[in-house]
Amino acid sequence: MKKLRSLYSHGGLLLTVFICALLWGSAFPCIKAVYRFWGEINYEPHLSSRWLLAGLRFLIAGGVLLLISGLRPALAQAQKVGLRPILAMSLGQTFFQYLLFYTGLAYASGSLSAVMANGGSFWWVILAPWYLKTPSPSPRQWAMLLIGFCGVVLAVSAPGSGGSHPILGSVLILLSNLGGTFGIMTFSKMQGEMSAKVATGWSLFIGGVLLCLVSYQAWDELPVLMGGRVVIGATLWLAFVSAAAFSLWNALSTQHSVNVLATYRFLIPIVGVVESLFWIPEETMGWGLMVGAILVIVAITGVKGTPVKAVR
Repeated sequence: MKKLRSLYSHGGLLLTVFICALLWGSAFPCIKAVYRFWGEINYEPHLSSRWLLAGLRFLIAGGVLLLISGLRPALAQAQKVGLRPILAMSLGQTFFQYLLFYTGLAYASGSLSAVMANGGSFWWVILAPWYLKTPSPSPRQWAMLLIGFCGVVLAVSAPGSGGSHPILGSVLILLSNLGGTFGIMTFSKMQGEMSAKVATGWSLFIGGVLLCLVSYQAWDELPVLMGGRVVIGATLWLAFVSAAAFSLWNALSTQHSVNVLATYRFLIPIVGVVESLFWIPEETMGWGLMVGAILVIVAITGVKGTPVKAVR
């Protein structure tokens, strides 16, 4: 038990979050590479095709996690917890989050999306007192949230090149974070009844099935969608990213309070922006995105609250 606690000490926490940031940050250029490949073969993607790509990614990731965890223990834990909280977590963390995220990424650049994707930190601070009965934000935290909001406005106003409709894309990605926030907060109430690996497996698998179902219009186009090494490789990598990063993050949520994790999330947009600018050739960073990202990071580091455990 002491080894487990030392693993999630501040040094271990920082390293684990950095690994999650590297994994999640790679998703932005990876998805953009798929979209670029579709353009090269003159395939015009629609919402269903984007959702089907996401559904296959999570279906694979969740299925692998459940197999690794063992189907019998996974089913036993699911029976103990009940269908409702598992479904709520899956709808928030996987289905609604990525239904909106993949749509938003079609309109916003990868670097802007990386900044917007950190909106979950603000949602956590705002919603945790109501949902998890944690302490309400202090005046300083509200001030930091205001600074963060200003940063978002600046980032959207002059994001740089690489996105067709940055405002629409940013709104969709911010809303996707709302779903992800409810998902992780729902999981926090399962502590002691379901392991992070099993919960992540069910969340990804069920969410993947639902995404595949709502994208039924693209089923006939599957040979075209997956008709290249780029798409197949990207899908497998994204499945690994989901399985690894979500398992790590959900495990962290059992050891640290919402406010502490919200603070450390500032690494994710930094890494995401750097990876997007490095790997996506057509993207550049505008002054608004640069200044806005700095304000968002300042706000997130300043919004840190008292590191108390959330009520489970």
